[in-house]
Order: sequence, then structure tokens, then C-alpha cells
Amino acid sequence: MQQYANDVMEVPIHGPASKESYLFTNAKKGAWNEVVKLYKDHPEVHKLKVNTAGDTLLHIVVSEGKQDVVVGLVWALSTNVEALRVKNERGNTPLHVAASLGLDRMCDCIASKDSELIGVRNNKGETPFFLAAQRGNRDAFLRLHSICGTERGYEYCRGNGGETVLHSTVRGDHFDLAFQIIIRYDKLVNHIDGQGLFPLHLLANNPSAFRSGSDLGRFKQFIYDHCISVVELSKAETSYDQLNGLESEVVKVNPINTQGNYHTCINFFRLFVTFGKNTQENDAEAYGNGLVNRNQQAFRDRLYGKCIKLISKMMKIFVPSEIRKIKMEKEKHTWSVQVMKELLNRDSPYNYDVKPKPPSSTSDGTDTVVKQPNNGMESKVSPFLVAVKQGIIEVVQENLECNTLAIYDTDSDGKNAVLLAAEYRQPRIYNMLLNLKAKKKGLDAIFGEVDNNGNTALHLAAIISPFLTAAAPLQMQREINWYLFVKKSVPLHLHENKNNAGKTSKEVFIEQHEDLFEAAVEWYKSTSTACLVVATLIATVAFTTSTTVPGGANQDTGSPVLENQPAFLFFAISSLFALCFSVISIILFVSLSAFPSKHRRELGSFPHHKFVLALTSLLASIVAMLGSFCASHFLLVKEKLSVKAFPLYVFTCLVVYLFVIRPLYDDFIKPILGIKSIHLSTSI
Repeated sequence: MQQYANDVMEVPIHGPASKESYLFTNAKKGAWNEVVKLYKDHPEVHKLKVNTAGDTLLHIVVSEGKQDVVVGLVWALSTNVEALRVKNERGNTPLHVAASLGLDRMCDCIASKDSELIGVRNNKGETPFFLAAQRGNRDAFLRLHSICGTERGYEYCRGNGGETVLHSTVRGDHFDLAFQIIIRYDKLVNHIDGQGLFPLHLLANNPSAFRSGSDLGRFKQFIYDHCISVVELSKAETSYDQLNGLESEVVKVNPINTQGNYHTCINFFRLFVTFGKNTQENDAEAYGNGLVNRNQQAFRDRLYGKCIKLISKMMKIFVPSEIRKIKMEKEKHTWSVQVMKELLNRDSPYNYDVKPKPPSSTSDGTDTVVKQPNNGMESKVSPFLVAVKQGIIEVVQENLECNTLAIYDTDSDGKNAVLLAAEYRQPRIYNMLLNLKAKKKGLDAIFGEVDNNGNTALHLAAIISPFLTAAAPLQMQREINWYLFVKKSVPLHLHENKNNAGKTSKEVFIEQHEDLFEAAVEWYKSTSTACLVVATLIATVAFTTSTTVPGGANQDTGSPVLENQPAFLFFAISSLFALCFSVISIILFVSLSAFPSKHRRELGSFPHHKFVLALTSLLASIVAMLGSFCASHFLLVKEKLSVKAFPLYVFTCLVVYLFVIRPLYDDFIKPILGIKSIHLSTSI
């Protein structure tokens, strides 16, 4: 600010048109000293709108991130603080813009002049305080919090729709900021938004925020589990001054399952940073005593800064973007669990007994109710049941640890956790409840409960899933597996139990899946017809190959010339296997092509197993035929090309496995294995 405060000479301008032209000209040229002088000498331009959006020059400079210019303009407005309250067409002040962009120093510069600006609302009823949280700008939010304080922060924390800063951060996955808000504004945990939902509802309805709701491949999972460490959020309260350091107390290093090498790198980096800081501090002290030359101190400062930039660039080069994405994913999962625990520790179970009335603060200080769609959630449904629907096992487990009575919660339809897990196809949750029942025998009754329509868990498992994510035959087999799995877990007397509509679970299943069953059977028939042609061709080739002797036969004895070679034995066995498996596949595909529709009401007659057996026989015949060819070829070229041909054999087999056998296993074999094929980590 000093550069704008000194030697401010009055700008000789006459008339508003000349002032506006002068302002535009210097702003376009980047002559900000002249602009600041104009603001200092001519207060009438402070509120001048410079574009069709109704922005003042301060709005534009803030949005462009020119910090020094903002400091100069705010200093020039020291005698006209009211100019900081000028709004654009959207109702945003310059502080709104700075808060939404996360420009924390600009927020401090502007809000320090008039702290009431933090509570000014735009056309949407949003304060700068709320916008900083909504965009996940932690530093800007904490800077504004340090200015307005907790008492006034509660007044500024709501948007016009009733959503609080805690709701917006949880909804936006800004869990690092949500954690700090819970510490400073713990009353917001039991506040609701315009939809009548608590922050814990939003978190329980967000599967992607947790590890159980994220589908990682094998490589990403290995990196996630073994190569990345995440720091935990600290519960220590801090003042804003501590945020300027490299490692503030708001985010304190508390590693989880951290590898030794990772710690070594982190500790080295911390040591380097600490050394650089101490060097600067020591040099400054020594310079004050006349012991160190000023040029030497400046050289060290520049060297330290360049080293920091070099390390940053090296991290960007040597740490792939995919690794950084995995790290961000793990941070989100780790921090969401911390936020969940803090919410549960401060949550009141009585919040969900009645439907509350959601207040929202408006610009005139009155309370109103803004109705918004609630994405299928009800405010009186506990977050525990919401998490059961979504399959978030972390939230379910933590809820049961904090409140063991949550297992008896029901929604407006009378459905408990078991019924919801069965209806929404959540095997991990259902298995966890089964394990819990095995440990506590008093929980047997929850598996025999019925909803308001008389549906048991088996009835709800018989209803077709609304999420049809696979081809008809695969989806049908998954539906059958889930129904049979739930059937084994419910009491026997419920197997033939009828609901209020007078239907058993089996009748419900047949009625719900009739179209899907027919579509699956048609798919099997058409696919079997195509595979039948391939199997016939392979059988023909296999028969020809099995009757052909590589190297010929001895004319005297009739025995194969190469019968003592290991490769010949392999050729004979593989050609036999190719012929046998191709014949088996032909028989199975013929039976599938003529599959009668009269069996559609018998669950056990679904032809998925038969199709998998036919397809496996076909693949086995292909592999055997390929093996017989490789063995025959090896016998013919072993003297010259055997070394060169062997890698080609391996490559061919690898391609067949990766692109044929493995995909078919994932698509067709896993549904046969059913629920047991799912990795379950449900210990409590």
C-alpha cells in the first residue's frame, strides 16, 4: 500500500465523462497507480459502474486477482467506506467476489475496513461468509471468521434456501473445511436446510465420499492401500495467523498406515523448509546486529525460493497426475470419516422423531421456509437408514457403535435396516447385519419384520432392481442370486408368507421379472446359435488335426516318427481335448437353442449355468486347438526357429487370456458364485 500512499498528486480531470474515460484508459493500460490516484482525488468515481454487469472497478480488479491494486483501491476508499457496499447486477459486493474466488488476503483487506460487509446478502440471499464455504475456500472462510467471530458467524452462515455453511461444505465434498466448521460452529450439526435435512443426512447419501462407495481397479487399489499416506485433520483450534505457515495446526500430520520411505521424504522436506526459515530469521537478526551483509541475505532468500520452486516442479514431473488423483480420493475418504465421527458425536437421535420446520435467514432478518426437492430423503428418516440404502458401510458401522438402538430405526413405510438392505441390493450391509445377528441373538426378530404393506425381506428382494446395469441374462442371474441369498437368511415360516396383496415372495419375483426372464432367454438362444457355428468349425478342425500325425509314420511299424518327443505327446492330448470339448459345446448350444419357454416360472431352470458350461467348453476347445497347433509347429521348426517361435506362443496365449477368458469370467462366472464372490469387510 505504501507505493500508492506516497506522492499522490491530484489528477486534473474535468467532467464525469472525462473521469470515466480516464479511468477506462488507464485500467486497460494497466496503469494502476493512476487509477488509484483517481480514486483518491475523485470520490465520485468510487461507485461508477464500468460494465453491463454492474461491476465497479473494484469488482473487476478483485476478480482478476490483483492483490496490490485492491490494497491500493481500498486504501483510496478509506474516506468512503460505503463504496465497498456497492453491488453489481447479481447483488454481489467486491467481498462476495473475493470470498467466492478464495482470495483470503483480499477478504481481509476489504472486511477489515467494514466487518458488516461479511453479512451483506446478494440476490440469492448469500453472504460472503456463506460463499467462501460453499466454494470450499478454507483460508478465506477462516479469515472472515477471525474478523466477524463466532456469534456473528451464526447470523451469516445461512443461505436464502436455509442451507448452512456446514450443509454446503458437506454437499460439496469440502471435508477439510467442514471439519473446521464443526469445531467452531458445533450448533450447526443439529440445524436443517430448506429440504428439512441435517448435514449427516447429506453425508449418508453420498457414497462416493467413502471407500466403500468407490470402485477402484486393482492397480489403483494397490496404490491406494500401500503407496499413499494421508494426513488427518487436527482438532486443534487456530488463529488465522497460523495459517500462513507451511504446516498449520489446522491440518496436522498424523499419518495413517504410512510407509517408511514416504515419511523419510516428508521429514526431509520439513527439515529443508525449517532450515530455510531459520536461516532467514537468523540472517535477519544478524543483519540487525551488523554481522551479515545485506546482499548475502538477499542471495540466500532468492536461493531458498528457487529451491522451493524446483522441488514443486519436480513433484509435478515425477508424481503422475493419476497418482495425485488417487491421493485426493484417499484424502476425501479419510476426511469424510473424520467429519462423520464429529457429526455423530454431536448429533441428537431425537432429531429424526418429528419432521422439523426449516428456517432460513433472509436479508431483512426474518425467517422463512423455502421448499426444495429432497432427493428422495425424508428428514424424519435417520441417517443410519439413508446409509443403509446407499450401502455406505462406514456410516452404518459408526452409527451402530454410537447408538446401538439405531438397528431398530424404521422409515415412514415401516422398513427397518434389514428390509432396506434387501430391497436396495446392499450385500455388504446385509452381511454385516447377519454377522451382528450371530453375535447378538436378540436381533433375530429384525429379520422377521414386515413393512406397512406386509412385505418381508424376501418380498422386497423379489422386487426387480431399479438399477439394471448389465445385459439381460447377467442381470437376471444376479436377481436370482440375491433372492436365494436373502431366502437363506430369513426364518423358514416367512418363505410362504403372503403380503397385504395376497402374494408370496416367489409370485412377486415371477411377476416382477417376467419380461427380464424372456429377454434373457432370447439372448441365450441367439448367442447359442452363433456359438454353435463356431463350435462346429472347431470340431471339424479338431477331428482333422487328431487324425494327422506330424512328421509322418514309420512305414515299417506304422508308429509315429516323433512319438518319443514330449511335444508330440502334448500335441496328441491337446488335439483330443479340442475334439471332446468342441463336441460337448455343440450339444449344449443345441439344447440352449431349443430352450422351452414353459420353464420360465421355475427359477432353477434358468439356463445361465448351462450357457456358462457350453461357453467354457468352447473356450477350452479353442485353447486346446491352439495348443495342438503350437506343439505341431514346434516339432516342425525346432531345429531352426524354436527359440523365436516360443515368445509368439506365449504372447498368443496371453492375449486369449486377457481379452477372452478373463472378461468372460468376470461377466458370466461371477454371477454364478453369487454374493460370496463379493469381498466383504463387515466386521464390527
